[in-house]
Amino acid sequence: MPARGQGVSPSISWVVGALTAAWGFLLGARTLYDNSFFTHLATGRLILEQGAVPAADPYSYSAPGVSWVVQSWFASVSYAVAERAGGGAGVRMLNGVLTALLLLALWRLSRPASALVGRVVIVALAGLVGGTMWTSRPFMFGFLALAIVLLVVEEPAWPVWVAAPVCWVWANTHGSFPLGLVALAALALGRRFDGERPTRELRVAAWAAGGMVAGVVGPLGLHALTFPVALLGKSEVLQRVIEWQSPSFYQTYARLFLVMVCVAIALIVRSPSWRRTVPFMVFTAISLLAVRNIGIAIVVFVPVMASAWRNLGSLRGAERGPAVTLLAALVTVGGLVGAGVAVAGPAYDLSSYPVDGLRYVLDTVAPDRDGCRLLVDDTNGNLIELLEGTGGPGVLLDDRYDMYPNDVINDYLRLHSADPGWYEAMERWKVSVVLWNRRQPLASLLLEDERWRVSYSDETWVVFVRRASETSCRR
Repeated sequence: MPARGQGVSPSISWVVGALTAAWGFLLGARTLYDNSFFTHLATGRLILEQGAVPAADPYSYSAPGVSWVVQSWFASVSYAVAERAGGGAGVRMLNGVLTALLLLALWRLSRPASALVGRVVIVALAGLVGGTMWTSRPFMFGFLALAIVLLVVEEPAWPVWVAAPVCWVWANTHGSFPLGLVALAALALGRRFDGERPTRELRVAAWAAGGMVAGVVGPLGLHALTFPVALLGKSEVLQRVIEWQSPSFYQTYARLFLVMVCVAIALIVRSPSWRRTVPFMVFTAISLLAVRNIGIAIVVFVPVMASAWRNLGSLRGAERGPAVTLLAALVTVGGLVGAGVAVAGPAYDLSSYPVDGLRYVLDTVAPDRDGCRLLVDDTNGNLIELLEGTGGPGVLLDDRYDMYPNDVINDYLRLHSADPGWYEAMERWKVSVVLWNRRQPLASLLLEDERWRVSYSDETWVVFVRRASETSCRR
């Protein structure tokens, strides 16, 4: 019999789990720099101001009024609410909590490994891969939703109905939600191949599918479900975007993912099972199709690898006692202090963006929707939306490639690469001001073109003004 209170005192495993969550918080609470996040936050502000989710593009001069499905409206609202509550620190806190919960869920999913070393290795691999990819984007809601759904499958103590509300949120936050059903189907198929009945997997899948279908009960209606299909219709254009391309394995995260795949293969070979093999094969294949799927794959891999690690190693992490309790208290206090310190600094890191050049354009050249038209690259289009909202000069294109008509995207890509026909694209969109990186080909062409003059420059960025429009571009 354990001593009184020993059964509820923290264990070594609990302490490691708390450290894992703290690591996740620090990863998630990093300064805000992701360009896609800028538009998500700007849209959240707009939703709170107007009390409705925009159904048409409010930001560009190239596609004003074009239908726009704000698939990530739930995340956008969450960011905006966090900002209202605590400014930029509030948003960082939200991101930190999401990542901490994700890593905590992965730690829980690693329980079948039993051995403490195995659990640490598996979750550390997932955290190292994810830590180089996870940013303040809505996909963090999706990763957490998938982890919770897998917990419902793997742990009978979880009621199966939990999958429904989780998947409703997922369907209204990120277009990756169909992959949740793919994961459940792969697990069920694997169990069937093992000669067992996939009762639990099918029950959870039914509730998950019900939650996704219920996603139509929301501001997007049926678009919440059809968005992923519509997105696939732009596959030709999306293949020009890095996150939609196959991983090249030159990047750190891709190489770490390859290490994780190799470890998973070794474990599955050691302890073969179709329930491990089928989801592993499916999500390895999916991740090789597009970089963006790696984040989903590592969540699926954790329980697969953990079950294959079973009975490998003797240290279980179940030890308890006064020393462990003291360590747990120190970890808890240190984690809380660390969280406060982590979000105390500047909320944004805009060092890679042309903030000074943009401020010069807005204050001196002063373009607006009805006068000057500003050309920036897609990432800086997101920055304009963060800083100016719908009151800014408008952009030719930001990174919402799912929304823009193909002719807009093609013209932007032509300008970005300075391909033949670039000047005709400028004429089509009546561009009169350009803020561009001086190392890019378009900047070199404009420097040699007498129809344009340099109005501002620094070490990285140049502002070009079309000579014929100088009068109309000034206040």
